[in-house]
Amino acid sequence: MSLVINTNLGALNAQSALTSNATNLTQAMQRLSTGSKLNSASDNAAGNAISARMTSQLDGYATATQNTNDAISMVQTAANDMGNIVGYLQKIRELAVQASSGTNAASDRVSLNAEAQQMLQEIDRVANSAKFNNISLLQGTTPASYADGVPFTGTQIKVQVGADAGENDQITISLANTTSGMLGVGDSSVSDGHSSGNVSDMDLTAVDAATGAWTGTTATGTNILDTLDVAIQQVSDAQAELGATQNRLATTVNYLASNTTNLSAAQSRVADTDYSAETSRLSRSQIIQQAATAMLAQANQQPQQVLSLLK
Repeated sequence: MSLVINTNLGALNAQSALTSNATNLTQAMQRLSTGSKLNSASDNAAGNAISARMTSQLDGYATATQNTNDAISMVQTAANDMGNIVGYLQKIRELAVQASSGTNAASDRVSLNAEAQQMLQEIDRVANSAKFNNISLLQGTTPASYADGVPFTGTQIKVQVGADAGENDQITISLANTTSGMLGVGDSSVSDGHSSGNVSDMDLTAVDAATGAWTGTTATGTNILDTLDVAIQQVSDAQAELGATQNRLATTVNYLASNTTNLSAAQSRVADTDYSAETSRLSRSQIIQQAATAMLAQANQQPQQVLSLLK
């Protein structure tokens, strides 16, 4: 090996090793201090892009979970109000059965009808005041159909329950109009009767003009018992629809939680610092740095050997 002064190859090699190792040492310290191995795009360009997409998906799942829980609360609110309305309809039916008995005088039926009309007003009050986050729930006027194809008049609300766009990430909540003016028209599976009138048109004091016998009909002439049976069935069907929807939403919450767990594990493998590996890398880099520093010192001493030749 030649002895030269102007170019110290040993020192240059040691400096290069120090520079390279300093980069590794800095990166290891950064990863250990932040807990992330993707502190810049240069750390892993592909991994950084993958992690960003996964983060967007995870944020979407978190918001979708909140949306779904809010929807469950909304469904519970509507179902509770419908339960109250069914109770009022059943009470009105009791009054109608009582009014149908010939043991009641006309004045008795006036009293019974007055109580029934108060119940009807309470049905409308509950239906019109049923709201969630200032959204009216039970007074919609749009013709629609339940999931099984049964038609109803009311409101359909789409809830975003996924992280992406499209119908597969939405669940539709069907809310029937349960005001007295919308209940009663249709066929009853309870009494096999048919009603052409709404409960809002009922009159427990109605009598036949010729015979004076009690008829208890709606404005269209339908017997009020048939009308009430249809109305109770309509609200009960709406409750059943909400119950099934609530179960579906609860299942969706579990699905989102499972997906969040699995995706978080995948993102962790891409982006999170493996402390066992990084501490080993840090120790290795520190030892190499010490060794390279010592070798640089030795390389800087090597040109002095030339002086021995000049004596």
